[in-house]
Amino acid sequence: MNEGRGRFKKIGTLLGKWWVITILVIALLLIIIRIILPPIATSVANDYLGDKLPGYSGHVDCIHFAFFRGAYQVEGMYLDKLDSATKKQTPFVSVNMIDLSLEWSALFHGKIVGKLYFDSPIVNFTKDKVTPTQVIKDTTTFKQLLDVGMPIDVDRVEIENGQVHYKDLNSSPLVDISMNSIYVLAENLRNTVDPLQELPSSIEANATVYGGKVDAKVNLNLLADDPTFELEAECKHLNLPGLNSFFKAYGKFTIDRGDFSVYSEVAAKDGGFKGYVKPLIKDLKILGPDNKGENVLTRLWEGILDAVAWIFKNKKVDQLATKIPLEGKFNDPKPNIGFIIYALLRNGWIQALNPSLDYEININSVGVKDTRTPLEKFNGKMNGRKDNNAIVKEEKKKATGKKKDKLKEEKK
Repeated sequence: MNEGRGRFKKIGTLLGKWWVITILVIALLLIIIRIILPPIATSVANDYLGDKLPGYSGHVDCIHFAFFRGAYQVEGMYLDKLDSATKKQTPFVSVNMIDLSLEWSALFHGKIVGKLYFDSPIVNFTKDKVTPTQVIKDTTTFKQLLDVGMPIDVDRVEIENGQVHYKDLNSSPLVDISMNSIYVLAENLRNTVDPLQELPSSIEANATVYGGKVDAKVNLNLLADDPTFELEAECKHLNLPGLNSFFKAYGKFTIDRGDFSVYSEVAAKDGGFKGYVKPLIKDLKILGPDNKGENVLTRLWEGILDAVAWIFKNKKVDQLATKIPLEGKFNDPKPNIGFIIYALLRNGWIQALNPSLDYEININSVGVKDTRTPLEKFNGKMNGRKDNNAIVKEEKKKATGKKKDKLKEEKK
């Protein structure tokens, strides 16, 4: 009896030792892999970026792995375009860090998907490269990179501190306009949460641009055959003189002062779309003290633009605005020029447009015609006039305050 117990004890001791040895071997292998894998992966990535993307050349500083998170990080990546004629490289994309990992929450819904995080990405577009064909090529190339780096479907994308630049290095003056502090959060892109929702995916974005603030929100269905989405976007209080290099290069004029905002709602489904874009400019003045050094023809051109703006702007709130309707099929869009002119004249001479979203477009309004009688439309506008007047008064108060501040600065 005691002899049997002794044998079992020896066997247990041996098994215990083998478990310890096995764990130590596995840990040692993981450490070895953790040490040798990053330089190997970095080398393979640089070989791919250097030879496998015709027309582009790129590099990564290093790749790190986090096995417990099911993730890896790419640090110091850039991708340049190669000019086939001059063989010069033009910066296209650079990213401080990319984190690619499994979306663990999606596993509870029976899906294996990944998520992406971009830290401080910078995207550069140049004039000669900003064509529909080139944009499609750039997008396809970047998607090809993501497919190689993330072989599973991506369900979540987050971007922090991004920048987008448009450059024209051959213009006079040189043009370099940018959008900064870009934040984007896209979730449920592969519809892992609720497959019965019509618009299950969401994208929210914000950014700054020349003193202005950009906000956008999109609900969409990326798995639908046709574009299916609802979009709300606004850019408020962009300082127009900040874009003077652009205006000078392409319009041969500069702006002394002006506050630009634009509001838009668009929805689409079943191959059709409906929406509007509403641009507004407040406190616009083209000719100013800084224009005195310009030649006579430039000052004459700027004077004509000032006069046209004065004719069409609403004098009470110092606002130039119109509303551009968007409606039709993606394969046959038809602009409504008459309504654009009507909205411009109505804002200037009858009633100022609201400096805000109108909240009149959604997925159910696509393809639906307004069947209200003229009287019903008129009553609807009258019901909204009180709200409109309140907004206009508030904007007028702000404009008056800005003018006073401007005069104080000029006196100093």
